[in-house]
Amino acid sequence: MPKKPCTALTLLFASVLAGLLILQFGTFIDHATPSLIDDHDILYPLGDKSTATLQEIWTDLKNTDEYQELATKGAATRFRPAFYVFKSIQTYLFGSNIRLWYIANFLLYLSTTTLIFSLVLRTFGIPSALLFAAFYLGHKSWADIFPRLGPVEIECIMVGTPLIWLLWRWIETGRTSALYLAIPTALLFGAMKEADSPLMIAIGGLLVACGFLSGMKRMVAAGAALLVTGAIVFVVMLLITAGAASSGMVSPWGPLQSYWHHRRHDSLAWLVLIPIPVLAAVTYVRGFDQLKISRGELAALVLASVSVEILRLTLYYISHSMTYDGANDAIGMRYGYPLALMQALVAAIVFGRLAKAGDRTIAPRTGGIAIACCLAVLIINKGLFSPNVLKSRDWWLQFNTDTDNAVSEAARLLLEARKADKNPVLIASGPVLEWEPKLSLIMFLKRRMPDTVVYFDPGEKSVNPEYYGKLSVKWGGTPMSPELRASLPARGCVNVHVDDREYANPDCKVLNITTIANRPAP
Repeated sequence: MPKKPCTALTLLFASVLAGLLILQFGTFIDHATPSLIDDHDILYPLGDKSTATLQEIWTDLKNTDEYQELATKGAATRFRPAFYVFKSIQTYLFGSNIRLWYIANFLLYLSTTTLIFSLVLRTFGIPSALLFAAFYLGHKSWADIFPRLGPVEIECIMVGTPLIWLLWRWIETGRTSALYLAIPTALLFGAMKEADSPLMIAIGGLLVACGFLSGMKRMVAAGAALLVTGAIVFVVMLLITAGAASSGMVSPWGPLQSYWHHRRHDSLAWLVLIPIPVLAAVTYVRGFDQLKISRGELAALVLASVSVEILRLTLYYISHSMTYDGANDAIGMRYGYPLALMQALVAAIVFGRLAKAGDRTIAPRTGGIAIACCLAVLIINKGLFSPNVLKSRDWWLQFNTDTDNAVSEAARLLLEARKADKNPVLIASGPVLEWEPKLSLIMFLKRRMPDTVVYFDPGEKSVNPEYYGKLSVKWGGTPMSPELRASLPARGCVNVHVDDREYANPDCKVLNITTIANRPAP
């Protein structure tokens, strides 16, 4: 497509998408408050302040659990070295301004989506670009990304999109600078999360195979670059995590059952397979000279289309233990993001290539099918975004608001008691000692009331009371002694409790945060 119309259409797309994001998430961002899930990583380095110095950020970065494990034991249970650096930079820039964090993230989603849209638009035209946007933004994995600040996938998007752009430019234009820059970018992407290096190896192999079949040497080179960089990072990851990680092989039957069960309830899962029957039909008409495409390139497009379903099954496998043995739908969680990107890109490339290679009969029909798929996404989702995304948005807003209200109410009750010359005890509690929202609650209360002691019960159920007791102290808590417990009826207390059910403490005024019970299932 010519440069000027392409630029105008890209700006129009960016404007429309920005408007949709503001319409759907404007209120969410306006009422942004920290979440008991994830956001302790942001607030901990800040202490009771709103910002941190470079020295404080550097000290916190050095004290990251994985870095400390590597320094003291020579091995670490996780491999996310690049993620911690990016998170530390963001913490330094944005501090405790949660609204600013969300604004930056949504600008990231807007800019990265627009960048890939512009690549598809310039190379393959309007129908393919719209198909990419519909399959990408209409995917339900965004429900676990848009309303949150913690998922590593956010940083993966930040690095992965420039990597796609560099490889695309190399394949399309042959600029060696793009390939050279893609190599360090790929290494950085691989170091962002454990699953990234195997993903790079798989996609690299796919590019090599497709490039070989279609006779595109630059695609082979791009695939080789991903293969080599992915293998390097993977070997480093194995060396670092060997002996520390305690994961074993997962039986394939559980993930396979999860795959079939959740796939049956995913309307878009069937829609994204449309390229396969289209390619089958094209294979038939190719003999009538209506399509100028080689058998090798056609085989490459078929391979790419089939690989989308292989990726779906793979994601169910590698995330099986993190989804309560498949009870939750991995594709509806952040783990499904690679599929959202892959299926959108493959569908856009397949339809775009067929449209460019087809004659006056095939080209408009292919474009028409692409537009029909876009409309199907809008009809199924009742809009661009999945209904799961909007349900998740509303839940996170309510959960975070309820948390903020409970912490504010605790501060008000303590202030009123002190004005009346009383000295009640402040307690943070949850179902078990190690539960992340409960640990975060200690930190949130301590940040709101830095001069108040926040007690926790060291006798709460726990798989490792000693470790999580120390972690509770690290996050600002003080263990409640038997003597203090005995004095509660006389002194009085304010007990802030986070759980999926109501909690009662006869000695305290209890402020329950139970919104988590209504969290939408992925």
